[in-house]
Amino acid sequence: MDKRIILSIITSLLVAHVAVATPLAGQADDYTPLAKKRIPISSKGSGSYTLQGADLIDDAPDVTVGGPYTGTTAGYNHDYDEACPYTNSNSPDIVYRFTTAESGNYFFDLCDSGYDTKIYLYDDNVEAEGCNDDACPGYRSYLEILDLEEGIHYIVIDGYGGDAGEYSLTIGQLDDHCVAVECPDDGIDELEDNGGCNSDPPVFQDVCCGDVVCGNAWVESDDEIRDTDWYRLELTEAQDLELTLEVDEFNAVMFLIVPEDDDDECEDFEIICVADEGGYCEGETITTAILEAGVYWIFVAANTFCEDWDGNYVLTVDCEGGEPPGEGDNCEDPFIVDDFPYFDDGNTEDFMDDGFNPSPDVYYLFTTTEDLQFTISLCANSAYDTYLRLLEDDCQTVYAENDDACGLVSEIVDPCLPAGTYYVLIEGYSGNDGYYTLDIITGNPCGESIEGDNCEEPFEIYDFPYQDTQNSADFTNDGFNSSPDVYYHFTMPVEADLTATLCDGPYFDTYLRLLAEDCVTELFSNDDYCGGLSQMDLECLLPGEYYILVEGYSAHCGEYQLDVSMGQECLVTGVEPTEWVLRSNYPNPFNPTTTIEFSLAEPVDASLKVYNVADGLVATLIDGTFPAGEQSVIFDASNLTSGVYFYSLRAGNFSDTKKMILVK
Repeated sequence: MDKRIILSIITSLLVAHVAVATPLAGQADDYTPLAKKRIPISSKGSGSYTLQGADLIDDAPDVTVGGPYTGTTAGYNHDYDEACPYTNSNSPDIVYRFTTAESGNYFFDLCDSGYDTKIYLYDDNVEAEGCNDDACPGYRSYLEILDLEEGIHYIVIDGYGGDAGEYSLTIGQLDDHCVAVECPDDGIDELEDNGGCNSDPPVFQDVCCGDVVCGNAWVESDDEIRDTDWYRLELTEAQDLELTLEVDEFNAVMFLIVPEDDDDECEDFEIICVADEGGYCEGETITTAILEAGVYWIFVAANTFCEDWDGNYVLTVDCEGGEPPGEGDNCEDPFIVDDFPYFDDGNTEDFMDDGFNPSPDVYYLFTTTEDLQFTISLCANSAYDTYLRLLEDDCQTVYAENDDACGLVSEIVDPCLPAGTYYVLIEGYSGNDGYYTLDIITGNPCGESIEGDNCEEPFEIYDFPYQDTQNSADFTNDGFNSSPDVYYHFTMPVEADLTATLCDGPYFDTYLRLLAEDCVTELFSNDDYCGGLSQMDLECLLPGEYYILVEGYSAHCGEYQLDVSMGQECLVTGVEPTEWVLRSNYPNPFNPTTTIEFSLAEPVDASLKVYNVADGLVATLIDGTFPAGEQSVIFDASNLTSGVYFYSLRAGNFSDTKKMILVK
């Protein structure tokens, strides 16, 4: 059976791995990959970058081998069409110019970026030379171009599905030659016909623990086909397994797959481990803990359709007798949570997969005798892409689950968990595993309110300056975002500047909001004034009642210190009430409301209108006859997007226009 077939089954399971390209094969694959996991858009930026890329090729700054070059795509336009065969590239992008003096092998590394990236390389005619979506963990991009021609090239940094944020680009050169792999004396030759699920009928080559297989992998980019090698491994008892793949002259990908019912049918199977982090001429390794007895498939191939390749590999299959399942490995022998708050850390690599998804999982058991607020969190110090489930007492029914409450880490917050017995299941997203820290924290009995927990019972600020310390983990989440929040109430006696800051307290990633007297309308907010901490500087806050809301960014919580101070009373100097004046709005920037004040010297027909840069008029705030004196209007921009706006007053022969900034 000829193995030169278009890959049809395994490629439908891949998620955008095109790591080496020269030249780009635009029709390399026609398949639709699995829907990518969405990760939070990064909108948090320091603004301190080594070299910000440009919006357009004509303005692209020059870069050379080196870096990292850091910047942000947030706030830029979507100017360049995607070149990869994967869709959903409607994100802002930026451009660098990269000039090579001679042909060579280069890599372009975005692995340390802060959002879901895509990267393209174009030649001087803006023709695509290569691209990559997800070669690094966390949906970051890494691209290798072999035999890149001398001349001018353009690096386009993009995002997946609208994502934008801070990037880190490093450019380097690859070695000119790969090291040949040698087949050992006890090596087993790869069969000519082992196309597995890509053959009709499926054909697998049997391997055993301890075998060393010497094989070959190739790609013919013109015909869009590649050689795929499938091996069948049957374990008669539980085993620890290590698969080692040494390669030359190509970039390899290796999967460990479990078929349904231990048969060789290709109708239903599951990839349980993926190894594709090595680059060109670099091998791969898969290590598992305690695989149950049964049949497994090992898939080996080149990780591209984009270039003609012909390389060799040596696959080593090592097994060790696995220990029986231990504490925490299943429902029958979970870790017991016997007191609250509870803390534990571990590594899911040491456990096995029990079937909820293809990642190792760890079980915890706890019982609550009353209805309580509960927080079950991996956010503190977990080091991989986690998934968290809360199971009912049958250890099967999912009561609650969470994927990405805090970055790529998971947390379940229940304001009223009914009394009963529950299992906590810690696992990874799509085969991920690694180190985790588990915190289980109980709160107040259901229905019992505590001071500071809501609008009805806020902490009262009677005098300025004011200082308070709390731990937001002791409070519940009332809906502004997915983190616990704490309420403060105060009254402004006069119009004055006000500062509310968390910058001097213990660290966790905070968020501050100023709410109107209805405790719902947000007047102002801040995320990262001082690192990951927050501060609101409010100019000329009008007399009235307000609420300050302390919470965390993306489900974060912890200890904080809030300081609130009032500045000098605001006075209008040099302006008589009988003069024509349009004053600066406050606050500015604002979200979503701001106050605009003006003074009329005499009764007059007046209009106050708001415009944006692109489309013109967006709102008419007043239009009619007004008496002489001071006037004030509140502008609500809840339905508008972030950006620069202008407000213009026309009153008789007087007109004036000022700028304001909406930041959401």
